[in-house]
Amino acid sequence: MDKYIININTLVLMDNGDNSTKIIEKYITFNINNNIYNIIDESCKFYGSSFKGRCKSTEYLLGIKLKVPIIISESKKIIFFPTMSIQNKNCVWFNLNSVDKYYTIDNLFLNISLINDLQIKIKCSNYTFNNQYLKAMRLKSILKKNL
Repeated sequence: MDKYIININTLVLMDNGDNSTKIIEKYITFNINNNIYNIIDESCKFYGSSFKGRCKSTEYLLGIKLKVPIIISESKKIIFFPTMSIQNKNCVWFNLNSVDKYYTIDNLFLNISLINDLQIKIKCSNYTFNNQYLKAMRLKSILKKNL
């Protein structure tokens, strides 16, 4: 399978290397033969915009240009945020609504508990993850106010 549209059950997108993405949904985990950028761009287009259009919108609404959260779908209230620069292969994208709690394992790793009780360990500081999470929460708040 190489096509995938992000939906309300999509929790996490992780790069597998070799142009492959690990997709964690609420009830199942699987791989897609496509990269994260293409999956996000196709999903944004499916819901009425594009990745670049969503980035411009976030830049306008939040006044930030780096590591911006993305509104995938306004009507379904799907917002994803990256853990680091999207050019970095270690970047993991989280659905804002999928994160239950998170804590530092050591200075380099973070454990994230998802709403489906799955635990994910990623290379990211608590500070960075929290900052990205808060950007996405601000975007959600603005979106809710504007709608």
